[in-house]
Amino acid sequence: MTTSFTSNSLSTVELKPSYNIPIVLIIGSIPLLLIQQFVAGGIIALLGLFLMYQAVTLRLQFTATDLDIVRGDNLIRRFSYSEWQNWRIFWDLIPILFYF
Repeated sequence: MTTSFTSNSLSTVELKPSYNIPIVLIIGSIPLLLIQQFVAGGIIALLGLFLMYQAVTLRLQFTATDLDIVRGDNLIRRFSYSEWQNWRIFWDLIPILFYF
């Protein structure tokens, strides 16, 4: 498994967004909508659209001391590495990044 990233500066690494999960959810909801399963298909489609919006607008930036969550030019949340007690990549097949 390879991780794609871009470097904004010498000390900041920004992950590129992945649209795989939102696209699969949206495409997977289409057959449910076609066979009159509006509730299940609608919920899955809304979840896919929500995740797509998050993938388009949010960025994870790794600095020398913090993990920053950024939307546009606004810093939403900063997680200092010194405060982390435990982290791991949860499941290699579906990259759920961290738990604290």
